[in-house]
Amino acid sequence: APASELALAIARATGPFLMTSANLSGQATHPVLADVLVRLNGSPDVAIDGGELGAVSSTLVNTNLPEPLIEREGAIPAADIEAVLARA
Repeated sequence: APASELALAIARATGPFLMTSANLSGQATHPVLADVLVRLNGSPDVAIDGGELGAVSSTLVNTNLPEPLIEREGAIPAADIEAVLARA
């Protein structure tokens, strides 16, 4: 679950949502919104400043394949994801 109370409230009100990282593919993640907006040339339609983010990225799991594939290991260890998938 998201650590952000705002993100949780939005999900409760609207259902699940999908978003991308706030960085360009292959570039470093920036933990401060002002830096993100500079890198993205101010292009997001909406940006919510949740304060400085931690250094650990999200774990990404690709479920569009015949078998789920962990694309990036981050805050949730791959072993934890694999354990849940094994029970599914």
